[in-house]
Amino acid sequence: AGERGPNSQFPRHRFTMSQVWEMPVGRGRAIGGDMPAVLDALIGGWQVSTIWTARSGLPVNVSLATSGTDPNTGRAYSFLNRNGGILRPNLVGDPNSNSDASADRLRFLDAAAYALQPLNTPGNAPRNSAWGPGLFTVDMSLVKRFRVGGTRTADARIEAFNLTNRTNFQNPNGTWGSSTFGAITGANDKRVVQVAVRFAF
Repeated sequence: AGERGPNSQFPRHRFTMSQVWEMPVGRGRAIGGDMPAVLDALIGGWQVSTIWTARSGLPVNVSLATSGTDPNTGRAYSFLNRNGGILRPNLVGDPNSNSDASADRLRFLDAAAYALQPLNTPGNAPRNSAWGPGLFTVDMSLVKRFRVGGTRTADARIEAFNLTNRTNFQNPNGTWGSSTFGAITGANDKRVVQVAVRFAF
């Protein structure tokens, strides 16, 4: 029963929206339908697409270091761990009661939500008993297709990932009893922009 819990890769909530829009600019289109061919090659026929993703945090599997310091009492402890399994403390509160990565990413999880069980006995905290920070990203691409004779085409692409350059924090340290328990020390990628050309023949 202690291993029951949410899957580590699935958030509680997720929203994804994608769209593709062919811009009405260029020869034969609503705007600039008779523009010169050179100008059309530059600004006509572009396609814009975006992917919006918002989700709540991923699960955090709070474990107990075999030896360390009880954050609640400051006393050192040491467990026997003969089978190499994962130890967990007792769950006595809500570890996410004050979770706000923007306000304090070094105390994202509340250490007081857990307590040290009697030595060499299992704790009652289930697997994945806490949650990490949420995520929001917007990815965008601009694509224009050129014909290169016959059935051959070339796509010019400009792509931006995490277009808004939002800081999306990674999960905090889940080892209760360590000095950095509950601290977030990393983030996902900043805005990434790439340019590419794809040939089809």
